Amino acid sequence: MSFGKIAVDWEERINLDRMRRERVERAKMAFKKQGLEAALLLHSDNVRYVGGGDGVHMWHGVSGYRYVLFFAEKGETVLYEAGMRKNYMEQALPW
Repeated sequence: MSFGKIAVDWEERINLDRMRRERVERAKMAFKKQGLEAALLLHSDNVRYVGGGDGVHMWHGVSGYRYVLFFAEKGETVLYEAGMRKNYMEQALPW
């Protein structure tokens, strides 16, 4: 089996669903270890890690245009997106 960055229909290559699920599980374990129940994640790297999506490159870092409310146990992760990207992100991020 070969591996590559581009998805194909004849090999699994990168299992993106598993990657997203494992990222959330690791973040939840880290939160629990630190005694956190929830956090508002503002940095784009953290937002992408637990919420997915590509972000808006001109707003990288801590911008306030995009953030995630992340819960260690109870509650669903909530992604807040800039108004002009809201509809796109709802379609592009079904998870």
